[in-house]
Amino acid sequence: MPGDLLVLSPLALAASELDARMAVTASNGGLIPRQLGMAKPVGRFQVVLGREVGFTRYGRHGDDQFFAPPALGDGAPRLVRFRSGVIDLPVLEYRPFRAFAGNQSASVLFQLFAAADRASGGPDLSAAVPTPVALRTTWSLGLRLVFEGRSYR
Repeated sequence: MPGDLLVLSPLALAASELDARMAVTASNGGLIPRQLGMAKPVGRFQVVLGREVGFTRYGRHGDDQFFAPPALGDGAPRLVRFRSGVIDLPVLEYRPFRAFAGNQSASVLFQLFAAADRASGGPDLSAAVPTPVALRTTWSLGLRLVFEGRSYR
């Protein structure tokens, strides 16, 4: 669900027709003018900051483990059980023009995103007495490539 619609959802109770028009506008690119898609000769660009958010949890159903750096700089890496939550915020999308054939279509999407990985340290499994390991939040920027192919029968 687009974030701008989520914020304005109480409007549906007071003015349902206006809310319906806003839903169509939001699905076409956004209520905020800077979020509308910009068609260029090489494809379509769109600022999507605030329209989407992703959340992924790790280590909740099993024994997710990783090798942490040594505590003192020298020595062997430590095997650590951990839990993590990643928040993913897309910023900008670029979609080259789609290719169509008689019964299929293909599209590519490039998405610039920022993410924060909030890990909570678990016990050091390689130690004689398992002790908690302190972990920090990791910030990252990335570029995601999505290929979408459809076949119509």
